[in-house]
Amino acid sequence: MVPFKTILASLALSCCLFGAALADTLKLADGYSVSGTTVDGSPYSGAAEVAITSGTTFEVTWRIGGATYKGFGMRWDDVLAVSYAGGNVMGVAIYQVDKDSGVLNGRWTIAGQPGSGTEKLSPR
Repeated sequence: MVPFKTILASLALSCCLFGAALADTLKLADGYSVSGTTVDGSPYSGAAEVAITSGTTFEVTWRIGGATYKGFGMRWDDVLAVSYAGGNVMGVAIYQVDKDSGVLNGRWTIAGQPGSGTEKLSPR
């Protein structure tokens, strides 16, 4: 008969391996087309590049109009959180990844300002 502790250890290891396999199914594209709305609802568009830095972290560079913003973020399941800065602004964006299409749907805000904007990153 197999000891109870051995069975528990095997189950725990299986859960960890299964969880790791699920986490690895989410992939990010290298480049995205960006469309969004500002806090006041005005539309904008641009491009973004993503560089994976680890299994859960990444860097993003957005080019919107004539401005460039750089950010660092982390992934938790299908949610991405990114802090960013550019010019004299810094803020936070949160995206949910559509696992079928790879589209990132999110909201963002600027530090010290009320409200939030929307943003959609579509893989190129």
